[in-house]
Amino acid sequence: KLFGPAEAQVLRWDGSKMTPPEPTPQDLETFHKNNEQAFAIPARVTVEYVEFLASGSEEAARTKAGEAAFAFTSQFFNLPEGQGRPDFTAKAAEAKLPVKTAGPFTAADTPFPGETDPRLTAAALRLTPDDPVSDFLPVKNGFLVLRLKDLQPGRVRPLGGAMNQVKARWQEQ
Repeated sequence: KLFGPAEAQVLRWDGSKMTPPEPTPQDLETFHKNNEQAFAIPARVTVEYVEFLASGSEEAARTKAGEAAFAFTSQFFNLPEGQGRPDFTAKAAEAKLPVKTAGPFTAADTPFPGETDPRLTAAALRLTPDDPVSDFLPVKNGFLVLRLKDLQPGRVRPLGGAMNQVKARWQEQ
């Protein structure tokens, strides 16, 4: 018989009231290991910087600021063999440039007031203890020169420190 009486039952429940299953410690360990980057603490950097501001909107003023920034950064690069890198703060004081500080910040932040270009943050995160001074970097009103003050490398949080987030993410899937 193709068509005939049929019996059906409907069961209704509110899925939001269901308790998700409890993961085992092994489940959490495996999930953490397979998704380490989701639980990573990003690298954080603190930099000191000096500004070379153009004294007007004309191209000549910007060029003059660029030349001053280039002359300042040149002191920190291509040093003769055996000569140490000069002190950034002392050279800034010599040039009568105030040293400002930004940070700590991560790649997701915009730490420089009035500047939204992510390349500035990326340049700061590329600085290392062996190469702590940036080249002069263009900004809206001139140029910045950055110096690494502190670097906290990124790392993966151990399972114990991320247990609540690991459990929540495991139950979401």
